[in-house]
This record gives sequence, structure tokens and C-alpha cells, in this order.
Amino acid sequence: MAQLIFSEIKDKYSDYKKYKPWLRDNSYPDFCGYSWVIEQTSLTIDHYKPREHFPELEAKSKNLILCTHGCNSSKNDYHPDAKNRRTYKEYNYKIFNYREEDIGEYVQVEEDGTLIYSTVSCKERFYFNQKVFKFNQPHYKEVRKEYLMFLKALERLYKKYKESMREKMLVDLNEMIEYCSRRYIFYKLLNIKIPKQIEKLLTNKIKATCSFRTI
Repeated sequence: MAQLIFSEIKDKYSDYKKYKPWLRDNSYPDFCGYSWVIEQTSLTIDHYKPREHFPELEAKSKNLILCTHGCNSSKNDYHPDAKNRRTYKEYNYKIFNYREEDIGEYVQVEEDGTLIYSTVSCKERFYFNQKVFKFNQPHYKEVRKEYLMFLKALERLYKKYKESMREKMLVDLNEMIEYCSRRYIFYKLLNIKIPKQIEKLLTNKIKATCSFRTI
């Protein structure tokens, strides 16, 4: 079980956009909070509870989610508590909030990168989120599949290195650690099992580069 916990920050800005560096630091490197993949394009700030309907939360740090422009646009002004919303009026499910929930309790990832619901009780909510964010489109599945493949490759390479202690393997090992450390937030979000020795390598690598932690 793992819930992501962001570093503490005071609500000191009236302009919510000034929180973006803090959001990026905690969503290292550029992790979309709705599609759950690392994005190469610049991300935008979404208000989990839309500012149109909850103006008092516009500059509240706890209400901000870093995500792709596409996810932000698809979610639009949706929140089940917003009675006068324009979008998805026929639904009343909550959007998954990776800042407040243990997503791994509801969602699992298969080897081919497909996301599936964990329990029948969250089935309808899962499919609503899939409808909004389309996180099982081919591109996202291929990306997640690659994340899983590289984690397995790191485990195999580390085992070979420990057995042989061959110096020339260190370059490949460090490259693999670098790659997987940048996907660590994904692994933790979906409660993917990581051997203790591998987890230590990854956490040591990211200590100086991000501020989120897990419980």
C-alpha cells in the first residue's frame, strides 16, 4: 500500500500558477496525475475541485493537480459536488485523486500496460475515469509496459552484477537505475512490488531530485 505525500507548503500565493515549481518537484519528473505516466510535454495545473464552482479553493495548494493539457481539458469543470457543472452531468463518480488516495487499492497494471480495476466495488468509478481520461489508449499502455519491462531488466542486471562484480557492467546498471528512478512515482502509485535492494538503489538516486514521499 502506498499513498503519495507531497512536501509541506504554505498557501502563500494568490496566483495558483506560482505553485507549479512545487508541484513539479513533487511530481518528478513530469508525472500526469490523471493518466499516471511521465509526459515529455509541459504540464498544466488542474483544480481538482474546479475553480468555477469552488472559487475559494482556486489558490489552495491541496486542490492542485499537475496533468497534461488533454486530461485537464477532458475533466473540464467536472466534480460530483458541482451541481451546475457543464460536463458529465449524468455521472456522480469521483475522479481518482493520487494526492489523497492510495490508487493501488483501486487500480492495477497488467504486464501489457493495461490498467484494470482492483475490486468490483470500484468498477464503475474506474470505467468513468477511463471514459474521462482514456488512460488505456494504446500510447499509454505501451508507455506503462515499457516502465514495467525496464524495472524487470534492472532487477536482472543488478543480479548479474552482484554475481560477477564486473566493472564494465556498472555503466549499463547506472543507466538503468537512472531510467527507473525517473519512473519511481509510477511504481509506487500503483503499488508495484520492488525488491528491497532495487528500491534502495532507486530511492538513493532520487533523494536529491524530488520531494514526495509515500506512506
